[in-house]
Amino acid sequence: MAIIPTVTFDKKKVKEIIGEIDDDILADRISMIGTDLEEINEKEIIVEIFPNRMDMLSLEGFSFAIKNFIGKGKGYEDIKVEESNYKIIVEEGIKKTRPYTVAAVVKNIKLDEEKLKSLIQLQEKLDLAYNRKRKKAAIGIYPNNNIKWPIHFKAKKPEEIKFMPLESEKIMTAKEILKEHPTGKKYAHLLEGKEKYAIFEDSEGNILSMPPIINSKKTGRVTTKDEELFIEVSGIHLPSLKKVLNIILFTLQLQGGKIYNVKVEYPKEYEEEKIKIVETHPEKIYLEVKKSYIEKIIGEKITIKEYDNYLKKMGLKRIEEKIIIPSYRTDILHPIDIAEDVAIAYGYENFKSELPKIATVGEEDKIEVFKKKLAYLLVGFKLQEVQNYHIQPLELQKLIGEKPIMLENPINIEYNSLRKNILTGLLETIKNNKQAEMPRGIFELGKTFHYNKEKKDIEEKEELGILIEDKNITFTNIKQIAENIIKRYTDKKVEYEELQKKYFFKGRSAKIKIEEKNIIEIGEINPEILNALEIENPTVFLRIKNLEEFYKIIK
Repeated sequence: MAIIPTVTFDKKKVKEIIGEIDDDILADRISMIGTDLEEINEKEIIVEIFPNRMDMLSLEGFSFAIKNFIGKGKGYEDIKVEESNYKIIVEEGIKKTRPYTVAAVVKNIKLDEEKLKSLIQLQEKLDLAYNRKRKKAAIGIYPNNNIKWPIHFKAKKPEEIKFMPLESEKIMTAKEILKEHPTGKKYAHLLEGKEKYAIFEDSEGNILSMPPIINSKKTGRVTTKDEELFIEVSGIHLPSLKKVLNIILFTLQLQGGKIYNVKVEYPKEYEEEKIKIVETHPEKIYLEVKKSYIEKIIGEKITIKEYDNYLKKMGLKRIEEKIIIPSYRTDILHPIDIAEDVAIAYGYENFKSELPKIATVGEEDKIEVFKKKLAYLLVGFKLQEVQNYHIQPLELQKLIGEKPIMLENPINIEYNSLRKNILTGLLETIKNNKQAEMPRGIFELGKTFHYNKEKKDIEEKEELGILIEDKNITFTNIKQIAENIIKRYTDKKVEYEELQKKYFFKGRSAKIKIEEKNIIEIGEINPEILNALEIENPTVFLRIKNLEEFYKIIK
């Protein structure tokens, strides 16, 4: 579930950037750009920023976007990076601990209380929403004048790490920080089970921070007196780290800062990933989008001049049929995202409603009616209906022996593949609800995703999955449920055959054929899988692999 952060901006500062504007008009424009306005009062603007516009979390980023949207801005602008000799050396052995980092130095910063407050709020909200509470990424901001370059990014045993953390008056070991320090206790779970912890250390051996936990008080406390900042983002998904860094750098650039490149040198253990040196310079991102495509999607004819103006209002830029995407935008992955931005700039309030030219009589889809009746039947078996995400962790799918379809750009690095078998979500639900009374019986009617080699495309299928955990449950129990479902809907010939699947206990599973079609799987879940998920009791599973095909047979 996405976290939607609420941010508060100084209204006077916003209007200094965008120019004088009536509060009612400003409220309307904030709502129409795709954020949720909570309140505008005499001093503050309070807004919910949706996960697709993380670049609007800071006062500067928010004001830049609104200024463009109301037609007063210059349009497209991206991060400008100067060359430098700054370098981070990633040492051997850190890959299993916290594998990646990206960084930059920002100079000519003139931090007043408001700018520092905006920067801290941006860091906190990014950590909360995009960084998944520091699980995917963590941000470190330091006064650059306190640092002796080059910096080393290394892994050490907890007992070897000692420094004075922020908001403390004593030197503490890593373990003491996790047990005694408020921030350490809050994020201690992120280092649970790790033999070594990551640290940033300068060339004189001063520890800058222990990510993703806390900065050092000596080298990591930023004040309004600091004119140069070192920014690093570390974590487990390199493309996400770059996006986070770019959002922060663009904010500091809008504050007047000058960005300098930091080269991050990776050791030999990263050669397989073809990672050697990662730099601050943002990659140029282009999407090929035809105006005719935009017109088809939004249902309106627009001129080239209008098209360019709509792109400008959203901070985008066109070169012939290619759209340049700012490096700090995390939400634009496909031409449909450009169409959405154009629609926002055009104004949803300006679209005219039309009645369809074809008169039709609506009725509920027959397969949906069937699914509803099937759900009622299963509730009668004292099963509880659940709904799980279509996107599942790859490791969970591998555990049951499936080869799923991977997502190219997952927003959440844990949930990174389309589920191929409805079992994965059901197992996770049982695992996460150990406090529930026995027997724990659940079912789900939902989609799974499969690659069709002939069509070279992804197909969706509707599945039914039933999972029951109980102390004495066996194959016989799930077979009885299967027979009840079949007899409820058909008297056609049924055959049982032995079935071998990684997720079933060998010799205690079967496939059920109806009219020679392999439709239903039943069996006891493999104890090895139950042990891996810490599910303590025998568990049985029923799967109707294709509900539409099942419906056609029984119809």
